[in-house]
Amino acid sequence: MAKILLVNPNRYTQPPVPPIGLEYLAAAIVRAGHEYLLLDLTFSDNPQEALRGALEDYAPSIAGFTVRNIDSAIYHNNLFFLDGIAELVGVTSDAGVHSVVGGAGFSFA
Repeated sequence: MAKILLVNPNRYTQPPVPPIGLEYLAAAIVRAGHEYLLLDLTFSDNPQEALRGALEDYAPSIAGFTVRNIDSAIYHNNLFFLDGIAELVGVTSDAGVHSVVGGAGFSFA
């Protein structure tokens, strides 16, 4: 049985979006006989520390990240999200945990 950490790195809250793709994935993980922890970083004050804590406390075999959007798609004040997501993937790598990245934004890009 694998322990899988599912991470929602989305920090954009205009509007906040629940990580429904990870929730669907969680159902498949359970059906396959594995366990998961879903870490939603949307409202986290310190996402890197929250991730480090989850990696230490949960000790997953692998981490899965969803990339819903690569940017905010706002013409006059566009925010790019991939740099922050890459930093979080780096946190898992530093902890010796392999990462898998997917999601609508990842697939689109």
